[in-house]
Amino acid sequence: MNIKNIILASLLSVAFISCEKENLDNTFETQGVIEGADLALCACCGGWILRIDSDTREYRLEMLPEEIDQDSLPIDIKFDSEVNRVCGEITYLNIDRLELD
Repeated sequence: MNIKNIILASLLSVAFISCEKENLDNTFETQGVIEGADLALCACCGGWILRIDSDTREYRLEMLPEEIDQDSLPIDIKFDSEVNRVCGEITYLNIDRLELD
């Protein structure tokens, strides 16, 4: 195998590995309810309480998504998210994509 074939195979491998799977059917990863503001006074408290269907862990959002008015809470949502940070037993999420249910 010559050097050109090795380089080409390496480049194709890197390109293939770095591709992300797109959500072609437009479904959401998760469903849940934004319940309201977390008014508790503790080191990890604050933000907005998010309950995820069939999950007993505690989730929060630091900021309410623009599409949601706090006067409409609680509100059911479908969403895609990523972990922002974990503080104690509370996981803070960033919502990447959202649909009101």
